[in-house]
Amino acid sequence: MKEIHIRREELLKLLNKNLEIHTKIYKKSMEAFKKNYNNRLSKMLKIAEKNKFVMDIELNKPENHRQDYEDAVHAVTLDERAVIVLNQDEFARYILNRWTWIGYFKHAYFSNVSSSSSSKNASSSSTSSTDREIDEYFRHSDDGF
Repeated sequence: MKEIHIRREELLKLLNKNLEIHTKIYKKSMEAFKKNYNNRLSKMLKIAEKNKFVMDIELNKPENHRQDYEDAVHAVTLDERAVIVLNQDEFARYILNRWTWIGYFKHAYFSNVSSSSSSKNASSSSTSSTDREIDEYFRHSDDGF
């Protein structure tokens, strides 16, 4: 299949949903990154008091790719056709979230959130709706992570 025909309204709905989830993931990842960063700096300061120095903070700073989604939404909004034709690459990015940056974005999220959550007590074992959205967002990224 070389072309995918999708109703304009459906494409906008999917793009906006992916944008919303991307934003949630970025915010959650950034909060965890800041916590990990502060913890790492505290440890580095304690080490420095002993005249030993660590030069690399060794964290994965999250990247915000909101603009990629906003650009796609803007383009579809301006398009006057009722049915939009996507090629396979556009479908992979816009619908399945297979962006060129998804591997790093996913890695940064899981490394920051898992590091942050391992330092606190285990909370409830139930899965939140946000966690389910995140799982769904990453489900098609098949980057081997």
